[in-house]
Amino acid sequence: MEKNIDVLSTLEFDHQVSDHLFKTAKWNRILAIFWFVLCGLFALLLILSLAGTLDRNGAPGFGMIVFIGTSLLWIVAMFIASVLRYRFAVRTMRAIRESDQQLLVNSLGQFRLYGKYMTIMTMIATALVLLGVGVSVVEDMSAL
Repeated sequence: MEKNIDVLSTLEFDHQVSDHLFKTAKWNRILAIFWFVLCGLFALLLILSLAGTLDRNGAPGFGMIVFIGTSLLWIVAMFIASVLRYRFAVRTMRAIRESDQQLLVNSLGQFRLYGKYMTIMTMIATALVLLGVGVSVVEDMSAL
């Protein structure tokens, strides 16, 4: 434990570190806003594709329901990630502008939460892709 305290006492939060962190927060804010817009566009496309399917057939088939469900889950997951990223960015920029240590700690905690969330989402997505590949391979082998 003492080793960590020694390392922390030698770290300096100087102007250069502050500038890099501020610029990182700015880019993260831009990226979060971009993803908010993309999530909205994807949701609109999803609604339009559902409306198009209902007009032609009267009721969506199982494949379309699965597509809509997974697309909706993906949109919600990316929206949540964007909210976490945006909170980090805005709080970090405000903390640096106002020299607010507690707000900076809070914003870095938000960034940690974003990283944890994205790690879990990546693991889930990878598992689902592998599951889908596995199901496809089993179906192909059973057709032989």
